[in-house]
Amino acid sequence: MTMNKNEVRKFAAEIQKLDKSSKMKLFQQLTASEMEQVLYNWDIWARPEQIIPKELTDTTSKKDIWLIMASRGWGKTKVGSETIRSLVCGDKPKQPGLYKNLGIIAENAADARDTLIEGPSGLMACHPKEFRPKYMPSQAKLVWPNGATALIRNDTAPENLRGPNFDCVWVDEFGKFKNAQETYDQIQMSTRIGHKPVQIYTTTPRTTEILKKIRDDERTILTHGTIFDNIENLAPGFVQAVIDRYEGTRIGRQELYGELLDDIEGALWNYSMFENRTTFDWKEANCRIVVGVDPTGTRNGDDCGIVVAAKDHNTSKYHVLEDASMGGSPNEWGTKVSAISEKYKADRVIAEVNYGGEMVTEVLKQVNPDMPVKTIHSSRGKMIRAEPISALYEQGKVNHNSGADLRLLEEEMTTFTPMSTKSPNRMDAMVFALQELKGKNYVDTSKMYEIKLEGFFS
Repeated sequence: MTMNKNEVRKFAAEIQKLDKSSKMKLFQQLTASEMEQVLYNWDIWARPEQIIPKELTDTTSKKDIWLIMASRGWGKTKVGSETIRSLVCGDKPKQPGLYKNLGIIAENAADARDTLIEGPSGLMACHPKEFRPKYMPSQAKLVWPNGATALIRNDTAPENLRGPNFDCVWVDEFGKFKNAQETYDQIQMSTRIGHKPVQIYTTTPRTTEILKKIRDDERTILTHGTIFDNIENLAPGFVQAVIDRYEGTRIGRQELYGELLDDIEGALWNYSMFENRTTFDWKEANCRIVVGVDPTGTRNGDDCGIVVAAKDHNTSKYHVLEDASMGGSPNEWGTKVSAISEKYKADRVIAEVNYGGEMVTEVLKQVNPDMPVKTIHSSRGKMIRAEPISALYEQGKVNHNSGADLRLLEEEMTTFTPMSTKSPNRMDAMVFALQELKGKNYVDTSKMYEIKLEGFFS
């Protein structure tokens, strides 16, 4: 027996009231045909806030942007895929839906293919077989049985959005886009046909001006969500791991609670300085690499800051490659410094000795006698010594590696102010590394450091 739309809606309303065990008993009573309807009916599985707002497609409403700004694990990709299906498909495979000329826009081509199209929550997976679009990778295109099409584009080439005419676009992880403003501008120009052109953005919040602009636009319907909204569908180990690491932190407010953070007054860095992320091929580049170390002397104290940075001699750009900071005993972080130094074939390890003195030198010498180490003694405050490095960011001379997890480092950078009491070990290690790469002029002009070169251990 096939359920009609009203029966499905009634079923969905009833099933939402049941616990997991009761739902499973109910499913066991369904026929194979009914079960398929249940599995592919988003109304049954979606939380109320995951259903497309009616006013988005209502021609009498001025709202034509749906911004879903939610945490990791909230279900953003699934919502995007199911929303596109609901807008494109009619009641039967060849029956037209509301929209037929779509744009699917991801950060890059791989994300579009692996997440939005072929991923477990992607467009191919959410359609029943008879409704499923044909994926044409060579043409970067989807074609539905009813004739609707979607062109697949990405942020690496915003100019490819010139020319196409869309009645609906879905943009995923817009907060991460490197060319966000240009891509956004092209979307506004190309979304111009149909009874009511609409834009759907699904993204983890990032502190960017363009995302704030979309959030505050009177055309926008904002849906906000946290990781806890979808906790029963996530692996317990994953949830506990991210909560243990990020709960109570500024980055946790963004990644767990889906908050769009404002910049902190008095901080030397803001998130807009990290927007131009790159994948720097340090193995092939003509570059110098150093490891900055801000030591900790106890097992239960602050993390030891360990940050890797490079300077590209061809472009004179600086690249922060990895944050390998860790807690542990001096021997443990010393071993990690040695491993990181060898991994990147670093020219030098730069370690502060303000509080560790000879202990720092001795620890590093014991774990690797051949490690090239330069020790420095900071004679001025953290804010003062960080200012010239902040200036490099303002000038657009420092890029963060897009493939590295630098979130905790970036949190320290964007939250440290003259009033801060917690030591920013990651930030200090990054400052030491970039100071060294900037070279002699940094020391001569700022006179912030008394530097002692230990040289190579013998």
